Amino acid sequence: MIQNIDSTVQIVKEIKAYHDERFTGAKRWENTYISKQYERRQRMADSNDNAFSLEDHIRGMVYAMLTDGIPWSRIDQYVDLQTGTFPRIDDLFCGYQAEKIFKLDSEKLKSDIMSIGIAGQVDRKQQINALKENIRKLQLLDRNYGIDRYYEKFKTEDRLYHYLILQLSSEASQNKLKGLGVALAAEYLRNVGYDVAKPDRHLCNILGSERLACSDWMVVSPLEAIEIVDRLSKKMGMPATEIDYYLWAYCAKGYGEICTKNPKCSECRLSVNCVKRMKQTKTVP
Repeated sequence: MIQNIDSTVQIVKEIKAYHDERFTGAKRWENTYISKQYERRQRMADSNDNAFSLEDHIRGMVYAMLTDGIPWSRIDQYVDLQTGTFPRIDDLFCGYQAEKIFKLDSEKLKSDIMSIGIAGQVDRKQQINALKENIRKLQLLDRNYGIDRYYEKFKTEDRLYHYLILQLSSEASQNKLKGLGVALAAEYLRNVGYDVAKPDRHLCNILGSERLACSDWMVVSPLEAIEIVDRLSKKMGMPATEIDYYLWAYCAKGYGEICTKNPKCSECRLSVNCVKRMKQTKTVP
């Protein structure tokens, strides 16, 4: 059951103010790739032109997969503030031209990726091969339908993109993209301008019953996290992607680092107490 939306609105406002006061450069929302892609899709929607290119979709997927499991504080140094892009990654992937990527040696590409400090816990060579397989699928969709037009088939009136995300992440789907679960599928979509939260562990924890209590579950499910942020978006008149960003940043290493796995409740500046902090600060008679 989704609850406490009104009190969470106030919390999001305070977290945004905290973030804007503390951070500059690549850590500012308006300088992120997600922000710029969201704005781009809004402009295109206003002109009745929703088509992002095949290269846009490849880039969005590459960014989502390569940054999986890596603290963003290790990545944001590579951001171009004008575009929000990662030029060093763009160069490695040949400007996201599919045929050129297919010709790249996976072992060398793996070494090049590792050399710029993007070394996560996943098997990079296996991931690169999965990327190439996914690119072939996107290439086919683009040729036969146009990727955005094809994705429109799975859009529902609630704008949550649940159905589309499941199409891209479920093993039972013919549209499954290799290596993408629900969270990475959502990240890929927001990297091409869709207004959807990425339900990673930070978001699923902070919205749970032990923190902001937006759900009965201690850790909310990925799809419920998306729905909670969407409700906040409608209530606040802010993009879901932006709300997600501030909540994530309050938790993430190298950013707020407040509402972490072991939260720093004594450093929290929120005026509205969350369940966790109220438990920690409650006095015993």
